[in-house]
Formats: sequence, C-alpha cells, structure tokens
Amino acid sequence: MMLPVLAGTAFGAFADLGEDCTVPVPPGWALLTETTDFPFHLVADDLGAEVLIFKSDISHNETIDNEADLRKSVEAVLDEVIPDLPQSLLLSSSGYYEQSRAAFVLDFMSTAPPDDMEIHHRLRGVLYRLPDGHQLLFTLWAKAPSGTFQNFEGSISIIQEGFAYRGEHEANVFAAPRRTYLYPLGAVVLVMGLVLWMRSRKTGRGRLEFEQLDNVWRCECGRLNHEGDGTCRRCGRPQVPRVTI
Repeated sequence: MMLPVLAGTAFGAFADLGEDCTVPVPPGWALLTETTDFPFHLVADDLGAEVLIFKSDISHNETIDNEADLRKSVEAVLDEVIPDLPQSLLLSSSGYYEQSRAAFVLDFMSTAPPDDMEIHHRLRGVLYRLPDGHQLLFTLWAKAPSGTFQNFEGSISIIQEGFAYRGEHEANVFAAPRRTYLYPLGAVVLVMGLVLWMRSRKTGRGRLEFEQLDNVWRCECGRLNHEGDGTCRRCGRPQVPRVTI
C-alpha cells in the first residue's frame, strides 16, 4: 500500500494526498492517514488539535456557478447546518473567489460530550470545477479546545490555505449561469453529512480523542510517527516495541 508522500520544506513537509492534492504539514504536526483515499487526518504532536480533509463531488445540477450562488450556499450552511451542533455559536464567515477556485471559511464554537468541553472549529471549503462540468468540494475541518485554539491557529492556517488540487480543472471555477431559480444545495448537503459524521466522534476530557492511534507511536521526544517508521522522524531514536498486557 502506498502512503502519502512527504517532501521536506523550510516550514516542515509537503504531503501528496491521493494522486492530485497536496497539503503542507507544519512542524509539530503529523499525517496519520495510511491510505491514498480521503478523508485524510492530520494531528498536532501533543494531540491538542486536528484537521480532517474530505473530498466531495457536486453533481452538474447542484453546481455553484457564480458568487451569488456561493454566498447563498454559505448562508444555507449557517442557517441549516451549524445550528445543528450543540450550543453552536458563529464567530465569523467569509468567502473568496480566486478565479480557478472559490473558498469559504467558517469559524464557530460548539460543545462536545461527555463534559461539554468548548470546541473551536474552523471549516474551510475549497471549490474547483472540472472539465466535464461537475465540481469538487474539498473540506478542511480543523478543531481544538477553545482555550488552546490560538496555540495552533498559525499551523491550521498554513494547512488550510496551503491545500491545493493539482488535477485537471477549469481556469474559472464558475460556469455559465443555469436557467433555474433554485440555488444550489449540493454543498449544504455535503457539509451536513460531515457535521453528522463529526458529531458521531467523541471528544475526551481536556483534549481531543483521535482516531487511528493504533497506527502510530510516540517517541520520547514527543514526535508522532507511523507504525512502519523504525526510527523517529524528529530525533532518530529507534522505535520501542509495544508491550501488550
């Protein structure tokens, strides 16, 4: 099985996600996913924050074809999706049109069981249009306890803003307007599915509870490493075999 490729950079590493996507992996973060399929999962070394990256297809009849469509879709997410999270509170929302892609960013709060810990979420959606007319929506969902979110905010911005789709796509993310008065709901439905999935994941007391930790080991220096790494990627110490009791 091929793992995502990590190439060193001045700020850490750059990971290939699948065949067509890349994402920065800043110092102090690790890519846990051991597959080439979405979703991909990045975590901070101290397990204090995480970013999950999803890929979704928007069909031809649900595409976002102009800035007004994008604005309406984001408004619908705010009205129909975010309030479904427990004790949710919107902090900010913004949208961006960058010719070949469009993006929106939502900052909001919610609480998580079992102790109603307050969580700060930052959701960034990035939209591309493919030559056959449908669109791809990549959702980068970051979260951390609200009290420590600012400690990870810079790294989260690097990850979310540095993500890029390198596959074939149109020079303009927006197509000619459709002859319909229905605003697109595809992005709303996709984000709603992600919200329900995120709600099904439990949050531990005082820190986030992450998936797939059986596939990693922690070095004495604190670095997370893949189970297949024989030595630490930070300090070079050999992996200590796990002891099962």
